[in-house]
Amino acid sequence: MVYVIPQENVFNVNIKPKYVKESRENIVNSLKFFVICSQFLGILPVENITVPNKLRFRWKSWKVLHTLFFIGMTTVASTLCLLDWFYVGYVFNSLGITIFYSSALVTLILYVNLARSWPKLMTLWCRIDKIMNNSYGYPKSLNRRFRIVSATYSILALGNFLINTVYKSISIKESTRNEYNINKYYFKSFPQMFRFIPFSAVSATFCCIVHIHTLLTWLINDLFIILISIALALRFKQISERLVRNQRTFQNKSLHFWKEIREDYDRLSLLCKELDKHLSYMILLSFSMNIFFLLVKLYNSLEGFADVSGQVYFVYSFVYLIIKIVSVSLYAAWINDESVGPASILNSVPASSYNIEIRRLLTQINFDNVALTGCRMFKVTRGIILSIAGAVVTYELVLIQFNAATGLDTTE
Repeated sequence: MVYVIPQENVFNVNIKPKYVKESRENIVNSLKFFVICSQFLGILPVENITVPNKLRFRWKSWKVLHTLFFIGMTTVASTLCLLDWFYVGYVFNSLGITIFYSSALVTLILYVNLARSWPKLMTLWCRIDKIMNNSYGYPKSLNRRFRIVSATYSILALGNFLINTVYKSISIKESTRNEYNINKYYFKSFPQMFRFIPFSAVSATFCCIVHIHTLLTWLINDLFIILISIALALRFKQISERLVRNQRTFQNKSLHFWKEIREDYDRLSLLCKELDKHLSYMILLSFSMNIFFLLVKLYNSLEGFADVSGQVYFVYSFVYLIIKIVSVSLYAAWINDESVGPASILNSVPASSYNIEIRRLLTQINFDNVALTGCRMFKVTRGIILSIAGAVVTYELVLIQFNAATGLDTTE
């Protein structure tokens, strides 16, 4: 079963919804596989994830316990890295590793907070799906896009992990020569951990689990933003497509037709604002992480690489980060692109057919500025890519000068 309430009260949470026959064409079913995979990593610990009206979050549940287990592991890893940073002194790479593990901890906490609001948010979205499915149908390409994007991201992430592992193995083998063994690999790969804890099978397993979990958590956060953006952008696109289909018969359309179009747009606009309230911190974290580690890659590349494996790893990981930044930016900006799409069509409406509903809709499109944000500090539009490119160049120059000054002070 799904909830449905009158169209004009779709955002009024005090109105009791009616039960109607369940439709499988809703956002909950489209995100089902992604959410199931995420919960293996302790992300979005929500129960009954396949049934919209039975979604719920409980602190006393095994899923929350599973999440707390990973929070505990990442807390230990982050603490050890932070202690190592204080112990060794300022080393840029050590700072990067500390931020790497700390980001997983922050991500888990953010998604626990999101899980508390997830049932209400998904119920709201399913109401809108039910209403819009009657006039527009469910976006036909949505599930296919989800599968393609998820598979592509997973393959790229797997390739990055494997190339990184091979590169580390070759580098460690060359540095230790004939003394290479599994112990050396772990000591060289996780020096921050084994400086404070003894090496054993348990500690080695702990390091592997935390490292892989952090990589996957980073991937899931970016992918989540992309999938949500695709789903909402396609809904806005449906409004433009409906207007295009009826463009030749605008003069015959009643006021009710235009009112329905405006109300559909208004629902999606309000849904975008509601999503932004819950996702803005994840968006800020995603951009911060991707840009920071892009700077780290560029900075490390200035030292050069001793062998081909290092060059291959740098090129692949650098391109991988660029793809992540561009894809998150473009997909999130797609919402803004599609939200202004109806304006050009509405401006071509004949004067004889112009009415109050068209004017209200044009006013909303021009002044509402629908877009996701990073904690309301920036809006994700297409122009953000150029802003990121300029920021990367600027911060890279500052970073080079800062580290050069730090190295000079250390020498003196």
